[in-house]
Amino acid sequence: MAAVQVRATDVLIWFQPSGLALHTRMGVRGFWAVYPRDEAGHEPGRLARCIPYVDRWRAVCREAVVCEFLTPGQVAAHPALRGLQPTRR
Repeated sequence: MAAVQVRATDVLIWFQPSGLALHTRMGVRGFWAVYPRDEAGHEPGRLARCIPYVDRWRAVCREAVVCEFLTPGQVAAHPALRGLQPTRR
């Protein structure tokens, strides 16, 4: 994974070397939670939309409205993302 961008309620997680972005729109109820890969007691449940595994970690995206992989060109042309700038922290 190379970078994470937050744009309003949209989250883009950029993966390398593929250059793909995992786009999730969290809406009102969606959220991400990160757990150790093999830790018991944090089962994703039926509301999980995607569960990427990175090294020793498991990230669970729950109740997201949108969950899709996009190329950089698709991100640039995406009607919902086009006008949104990354959120500053």
